[in-house]
Amino acid sequence: LPKVPGYPFVLMGVLGTATVVWGVITGNYFGQELGGPLGRLKLDWFTDDNLMGLCFLIGAIHLTIAHVWNVIRIINTPQALAQVGWILITWFMMFLARYFVLGEALPAIVLGMGGFGLVLILLFMTPVRRLKAEFINHAMLPLDIVSNFVDVVSYVRLFAVGMASLKVAQSFNGMALQLGWEKIWTVPFIALILIAGHVLNIILAALGILVHAVRLNTLEFSNHIGLEWAGFKYDPFRKRHDNKS
Repeated sequence: LPKVPGYPFVLMGVLGTATVVWGVITGNYFGQELGGPLGRLKLDWFTDDNLMGLCFLIGAIHLTIAHVWNVIRIINTPQALAQVGWILITWFMMFLARYFVLGEALPAIVLGMGGFGLVLILLFMTPVRRLKAEFINHAMLPLDIVSNFVDVVSYVRLFAVGMASLKVAQSFNGMALQLGWEKIWTVPFIALILIAGHVLNIILAALGILVHAVRLNTLEFSNHIGLEWAGFKYDPFRKRHDNKS
């Protein structure tokens, strides 16, 4: 028999452990808030605004890793300073996202940080000997800066996935409670709704986590690190010839 790889089980273990810990510290048990000892384990810091702010912070850190990686690769060239500028711009965009989405004040030092980052990018993004041939990069810079802001904001999808999972769980709980506990014959249907609903929700949540993690790595992170993905031509109706005799 072929040996079953162990990494899927490791992944499921990590997801399961993280889900239990997250549920405890946010006070969410299958869409319900419980009192007593379990309720006292909840951390009040986890409000909607704080969670969205945490998503922006995760995005800034993730994209910063990409640019730090670039700095290390080209550390002996002036273009490394342009990557430092992109790091400053990324954190400026993180604070800007918190300003627009969460209504937080924009610190004065952040404006200076963004301006200094922009200067570094303008001065060092293109080698002088290739400036004439690659001047289009400077013309596209405003769009790249806007794209940087969009990339940071896109990490709020992590909050959206969690909120959607919570609402689905609460909806199934509401559907089950609508049947009522007064009659014995409703109990099996209530159990069926709760078990099937929460199992489906857990599966969808796990898929959502994996899909969005892949997206944030293959799009946002890859764009910032300058990684280009290769593929193959999509030709589903091409006739294949088997050369085996």
